[in-house]
Amino acid sequence: MWGLSLEDLQGWAWTAAIHPEDVKGIVTSWRASLASGEPFQHEARLRRADGVHRWMLHRKVPLRDGPGKIVKWYGLSMDIEDRKQAEQMLRDSRKQLRALTASIGITARGGAHPDCPRKSTTISGPN
Repeated sequence: MWGLSLEDLQGWAWTAAIHPEDVKGIVTSWRASLASGEPFQHEARLRRADGVHRWMLHRKVPLRDGPGKIVKWYGLSMDIEDRKQAEQMLRDSRKQLRALTASIGITARGGAHPDCPRKSTTISGPN
């Protein structure tokens, strides 16, 4: 895992590679999956060998024996940094659009925006 040996990841030591703001959430989710036997899925930032954190989607599923006892867990972590950046850009764009429409007095439903002090004008295309 990004510059760490298997020995570095034993027990709960893997949490050292998780972004400090994400440790509590991922540990809580992982403990819940361990207790319930349900598949695990959590998004958290993981530190690369160069110290940069990237968003990852972590998934684990249990392997069970015949009677249903969990024998071990299989997991993967997928880099979702690009998706997270695209989601943030979309949120920012929506915020900018709301600010712009408020400044010119247009709402998504075509009426006057409540934050606009002046009278709004209906804009329509060619008939």
